[in-house]
Amino acid sequence: MKILSTLRCSTIKDLFGFNIRTLSTEEKQYPLAYAVVVYRNIVQVLFQLSAFYHPQNEYCVAVSGSADESMLEILRDVHDCFPNIHVMYLSGVDAPLKTNLEMVQILKRLNETANADIEKFPIERIGRTNRSPPPLPLVKSSLSILLSRRAVNEMVETPLTGRLLKYLSRTYIPDESFWVTLVGNPSTLSITGGFDADKVLLFQKTISSINKEAYDSYKEDVAPMNAYISRYQVWKGSKCHGKMFRYSCIFGVRDIPVLLKQPHLVAHKFYIQYQPASYFCILKTIRQRTFSPVPFNSSPYAKIPFVELNRGVPFFNLSHPEWIMKIH
Repeated sequence: MKILSTLRCSTIKDLFGFNIRTLSTEEKQYPLAYAVVVYRNIVQVLFQLSAFYHPQNEYCVAVSGSADESMLEILRDVHDCFPNIHVMYLSGVDAPLKTNLEMVQILKRLNETANADIEKFPIERIGRTNRSPPPLPLVKSSLSILLSRRAVNEMVETPLTGRLLKYLSRTYIPDESFWVTLVGNPSTLSITGGFDADKVLLFQKTISSINKEAYDSYKEDVAPMNAYISRYQVWKGSKCHGKMFRYSCIFGVRDIPVLLKQPHLVAHKFYIQYQPASYFCILKTIRQRTFSPVPFNSSPYAKIPFVELNRGVPFFNLSHPEWIMKIH
């Protein structure tokens, strides 16, 4: 893919449909920040950026060392054309399930609460080289997480962040434990919007035995509200109408009806080479809602267990304890 330097900005904007104006006062007053890791398929990356892009937001694109020079060259062009895109934490194969305005309204309901999935850390990931204890009790999560600006500032300011990063660099799949470990240990490190990961996992185990039939039914619901709404992903053993790759579903056309019902902000994953109609159908639907907004009720997001816990609601007084059953 070669873009003439004299026309590169207009070509990129027109070809991939970047929105160049702020669409509402509410969105202008509540800018978002994204981070995405990419390493291949520059065409899909540019479509993804255009789907998430609004001029009031900030974007950081982290390029893997395995990316070729031509990809880096085009991303440098993108940075020159869009000063708020910096060469963020998404994956390069994600797609939005909500418009920017809907995301703003959802994040306001979260009220600075961090949103992540939580699992017990697999001890075998530490390996034999890490003989010293970690600086914080380790927690496993997904790659994707929602954090407030204040929480990120607090992470930057504490020396524990650097120590944890150094420790995890010698473990297997470190990016799945970095963010959630920082927000999941309030007794050691108080981060705005954080939660006690051990207590959440214990509560999940406890309620699963209280009304097994009800919770089994909830877990089979194709599109319930969820404690974890950062990113929707279908794993091996779940219903996938596309194809499985490395235990995770690559969404196809038949997945679209379920995807569009999900409460999550983004979906993972799409490969532009596999049933591309599914990817572009999602992008088209979100673009239509972006420029022709439809009524959107964000109030259920205020009842997400993490949000209520952050407000001081006790575990057994949660409005929807069953939602915590699908935090991963």
